Amino acid sequence: MFVVMVMLAGIAAAAAAKPSPRAASKAAGPVGHWEGAIRLFGNDLGMRVDIARAADTLSGTIDIPQQGATKLPLRRVRTAGDSVCFELPSMAGLASFLGVQRGDSITGAFRQSGINAGFRLTRGVAAAAAADSEPPVPYVREEVRYPNGAAIIAGTLTRPPGAGPFPAALMITGSGSQDRDETILGFKPFRLIADRLTRDGIAVLRVDDRGVGGSTGEGLEATSEDFANDVRTGVAFLKRRREIDPERIGLIGHSEGGIIAPMVAAGSKDVAFVVLLAGTAVPGDTLLLTQSALIMHAAGMGDSAIAENQKLQRLGFKASRTGQNWETVRAAVLETVHRQLAGSDAAQTGVDLDEFARTRADGQITMMKTPWMRFFIDYDPAPALAKLTCPVLAMFGERDLQVPPSLNRPPVERALAKNADADIVVIRDANHLFQPTASGNPALYGSLPKEFAPGMLDTLSSWIATRFVK
Repeated sequence: MFVVMVMLAGIAAAAAAKPSPRAASKAAGPVGHWEGAIRLFGNDLGMRVDIARAADTLSGTIDIPQQGATKLPLRRVRTAGDSVCFELPSMAGLASFLGVQRGDSITGAFRQSGINAGFRLTRGVAAAAAADSEPPVPYVREEVRYPNGAAIIAGTLTRPPGAGPFPAALMITGSGSQDRDETILGFKPFRLIADRLTRDGIAVLRVDDRGVGGSTGEGLEATSEDFANDVRTGVAFLKRRREIDPERIGLIGHSEGGIIAPMVAAGSKDVAFVVLLAGTAVPGDTLLLTQSALIMHAAGMGDSAIAENQKLQRLGFKASRTGQNWETVRAAVLETVHRQLAGSDAAQTGVDLDEFARTRADGQITMMKTPWMRFFIDYDPAPALAKLTCPVLAMFGERDLQVPPSLNRPPVERALAKNADADIVVIRDANHLFQPTASGNPALYGSLPKEFAPGMLDTLSSWIATRFVK
C-alpha cells in the first residue's frame, strides 16, 4: 500500500559523509558492476547495480534478488564530483539513491515513500546470482510458465504426491512489484503458506508479478483490473491440469490481492472459494488517508504533520483524478519539504536540499500519475464482495496499520452478510504481514521474526481443508 509522507531522517548522516571538493576522489568513476545492500530496519536488502556510459550519458540497471527483481532499468543516473545518484521507479513509489563514491565504494542515503535508509555498494566482478534454493519437501514442486496475451507468467506449482485430482489455491500478491513468495525484507509469506497448504493436501500456485523474476510484461502501467486478468489466466491454467480438480480451485489474496480476488470470483463459476488476507472493503482514498495517519502516528509524528500530509494527499488525489494541476501539487510538496528542512541539522551539512526536495516532489507525483493510483483511489471493493456466493474467509491482523481492522472489518461484515458460508477472523497481535508483534508499525517489519503469528496458518489451512480436502 502507498503512503504519501515527507520524512527527513537519515539525510544529515548521509550528508556528513560527503567529502569536501578538495578531497575529491581521483578513482575511476561509477561505470562498472557494484554489489551491496540497502540497510532497512536492521536488515540488509541485497542489490547489484551495473552502470554503463554511452558518449556522455550514464545508464544503469539494478537486481534485487530477495524480491526476484532482475535488470530493472534505473533512470537519472548522474554524477557531480564524488556524488553518484540514480532513481528506480516502482509501484511502491520512486526510490532515490544519493551516494558518495570513494574509490571502489559508494555509500549514501536511500529514500522511498517515506522510508529513509542507508545503502552501500562495493565495486565487484559481475557474476550470476546464486539460486534461492528451497529445501527438499515431501510433495511435488514444479516450475511453470503460461502466456497471458503478450506476457509470460512464471511461478511455482506445489502439489501433494499422487495422481489427484487435488483442490488448489492461486495466490495473489499485494500492491507493488512482488515475486512469487511475496518477499518483503527477507520474509517470504507466500512460500510459507504454500508449504503448509500443500502438506495438508492442497495444491498451490504462486507466481511472479508482471515484470518480476521470470514473468514478463509491464507492471508499472497496470491497474488492479489488469492484475485480475492475470489471475483469471492463472485459474484457466490450473483448470487444464489433470492433477487439479477444476471444481475446487480457490483464490488467496493478500492486501491489494484481497481486492483483486473478489473481482475475479464475483459471478464466476470457476472459483470455489476466496480467502482475503488483510483485504480491504473501503474506497482506496479512504484507506490511504487512514493508513498514512496511523503509520505517521506510530512513527511519532504530531497531529499538525499528519494533517499537513493529509492535505497533500487530497490535493494529489484530485490531480490524479483530473490529470490537472500537477504543478500545484509539486509546489505544495516542495514548500512542505523546504519548510521542514529549514533550521534542521540537514540544512548545515552541505547537501543540495533543493535537489532533495525536487526528487521528493517528483517521486510523489510519479506515483500519483500512474494508472494504478488513478484506479485505486476510487475503486470500492464492497460491491464485488457482496456478489460472492462461494465460501469466504476474511482474516485481519489485530495490529495492522495498513489495512486496520477497525476501518475494514465492519464493511466486510456488511458485504458478506448474505453469504451462507463466510467467516471473519482477527489474528491476535499480528501486523499487516501477519507477523507476531505488539506494534503494526511497518518500520519494524524487517526486524520481526520471519514467521506467522500463532494460529494464522492453522486457521487458514483448516478452513480450506475442512471444505475442500476429501
